[in-house]
Amino acid sequence: MLAKRWLYHCLIVTLFLLLLSIPVVVAWAFWGLSSGSNAVLGQLASAAPAPFLRRPYYGPQTVLSRTISFVDHDKPWYVPDGLFVRYDGQRWANDSVFNCNRGISCYDGHNGYDLNLWFEPVLSAAAGVVIRANWYNPLNHNSSFGLWVAIDHGNGFATAYGHLSAITVSIGDHVGAQRQIGTSGTTGASTGPHLHMST
Repeated sequence: MLAKRWLYHCLIVTLFLLLLSIPVVVAWAFWGLSSGSNAVLGQLASAAPAPFLRRPYYGPQTVLSRTISFVDHDKPWYVPDGLFVRYDGQRWANDSVFNCNRGISCYDGHNGYDLNLWFEPVLSAAAGVVIRANWYNPLNHNSSFGLWVAIDHGNGFATAYGHLSAITVSIGDHVGAQRQIGTSGTTGASTGPHLHMST
């Protein structure tokens, strides 16, 4: 009687272990796993999204190293509210625009990054369709972005490039990532040569 009970318990445990091993066998069959391989993790890693935006200029310099003015992450629509919030969440209230980083301005309401590009090629940060390529205000070339280009990336995002000295694309052009769209400059409401880039 004791032997039958022991056999019964062994059978239940064996069936339970078999049921637990089914997902492993299915995964092995589906992904072709071999012992010691990490194919599942490799597939998951390859499914991770690639970076969306690229640098809008040639060269290895980081965007941070070329930044001369940050975007205000609080209310970036050029209406001062007494608070500037940098990309990392650090805040400045009712402070000088030059106090956030040495050599970098942080002015309240700024809607983009100003990059230190002196009459250099400006590249599209991602592939898309050109939706603006002209003077921001054809009647007043000294206002706002001056000569500018805007690109719709088809995923709910668009990028704008302002203060250009020249434009090399037209409305409706399909551009690839890092294709030249113009040359940086100092048109519009600009105090010196640079690229204003917004998303």
